[in-house]
Amino acid sequence: MVLSNPYFRALVFSIGMSVAVFWRLFPENAGDSRRIVLLLSILGVAGIVSTLLVGTFSRRSEKAWPWLTTGLASLGCWVAVAYAMLLLQKTLAAR
Repeated sequence: MVLSNPYFRALVFSIGMSVAVFWRLFPENAGDSRRIVLLLSILGVAGIVSTLLVGTFSRRSEKAWPWLTTGLASLGCWVAVAYAMLLLQKTLAAR
């Protein structure tokens, strides 16, 4: 069943976080297309990386992770990856 797939569960939470952050930051960046592309790139990469990491760890565990555990792990991983990418972008943009 699709709902028991750990990758699907992680994907649901990653998409939810990406939509929430985009919804919040879009009005601030609406006039500049470069910033929108950068925002979408960061959200996409953070979503893909967190989905793959959390899905892989969940699948390899002895017991299947419940939805809440998958959601919290996805949230933490998503925030960490997005923050690392934001710091990297700011560091490279300063040069």
